Amino acid sequence: MAPIVEKDFIVRLIRQLAELLARALGLARKGQFDEAISVLESSCPSLLGMDYAPLALVDSASAAGILREPARVKTFARLLATAAEIYELKGDAAAARSKWQHALEVYLEAARLQPDDQEAAEQIRALARKVPKDLLPERYQAQLERA
Repeated sequence: MAPIVEKDFIVRLIRQLAELLARALGLARKGQFDEAISVLESSCPSLLGMDYAPLALVDSASAAGILREPARVKTFARLLATAAEIYELKGDAAAARSKWQHALEVYLEAARLQPDDQEAAEQIRALARKVPKDLLPERYQAQLERA
């Protein structure tokens, strides 16, 4: 992607993502948890160019490989982290923990694609406090130790 086109894409993606996350979290705070999750999942085609389900069903490395671009990989990770927040608000600790872990793994994949990305590094540090390290596959444990 040309630098100017890439910058425009990223700015548009950030704006759409911010609006979407605010809407989903607003619904969750009103107790409309299923609707909030639906908002996140239904946004994937416009944000990422594909449906949520295939990305959520494959392992994190495969999802990153499908999405290719670091901005899209981080966007998917942010959607997963927001889903975790919603499940936490709902009181579903197991679902929240699963989404936190998936989000952490996807952010680790984004960092692998773009090692100097400070946003990904910050999110990784925050999520690493929520996910027991021993739940992660060995490759991600090793990547966390190097970070």
